[in-house]
Amino acid sequence: MYVVRDVWFDRLTLRIARQMIFDLKGEILSDARYSDWKAYDGVPFPKVIDIKPPKDGYGVSSRCSRPILTSPLATTNLLWSSLRGRAASPRDQAESAANAPSTGDSSASRKKTPH
Repeated sequence: MYVVRDVWFDRLTLRIARQMIFDLKGEILSDARYSDWKAYDGVPFPKVIDIKPPKDGYGVSSRCSRPILTSPLATTNLLWSSLRGRAASPRDQAESAANAPSTGDSSASRKKTPH
């Protein structure tokens, strides 16, 4: 068993302050720090996010002046039933043909394999 991630919380606000993600060897894959939390449309969001993946040798710092949060999707937007009966694209048809079991009588299907 190994630690996948460590999460630090600010002791006063209980918001995430830092998060480290580790690989299978326990080495750090990502070290992210979150600060300057503000509420936008009632949702807390860090204005400053600093991410440093030590193995990659670079870092990213993001400073948000006003994040735009999307509104929740209504369940009516997620109706998969609208996909039923749609025409298959050429890619769908090619994938179906490639994955279909062979029905032909090939010499490979007549070969006996030792058990």
